[in-house]
Amino acid sequence: MSRLVDEFILMLLFTALSFLLVFYLSQNVRYGSARTYYREAVYQLQKSDYSEEAKKQCNKEAKDRGYQVQIKSKTTGYVRVILWYDVVFPFGLRKKYVIDGYEYAG
Repeated sequence: MSRLVDEFILMLLFTALSFLLVFYLSQNVRYGSARTYYREAVYQLQKSDYSEEAKKQCNKEAKDRGYQVQIKSKTTGYVRVILWYDVVFPFGLRKKYVIDGYEYAG
C-alpha cells in the first residue's frame, strides 16, 4: 500500500512539473514572437521615416497580434518604441511584459 501511495505522489509531482515546463516553454515562444514583431515594427517605422501612416499600421498590427505599442517622438532625433503584452499564469495570475527601446530617427 505504501508503494502505491509513493508512486501516486511521484506521478502527481511529475505531472505538475510537466505542466510547468510546457508553460515555461510557451512563454519563451511568446516572448520570442514579441521580440521579432518589435524588430519588424521598428524596421517598418525606420523605412517609412516614422510617418503617421506607419505608426497607425504598427498599432493596428500590434493589436491584431495581442500586443500594445506606443511610439513617442523625441525632439532630439530619437523615437521611443514601447511594446507590451500580458501573460496569464496558472490560477489567474497576470504579468505584464515590456520591450522598450530608443531608435535614432535623425
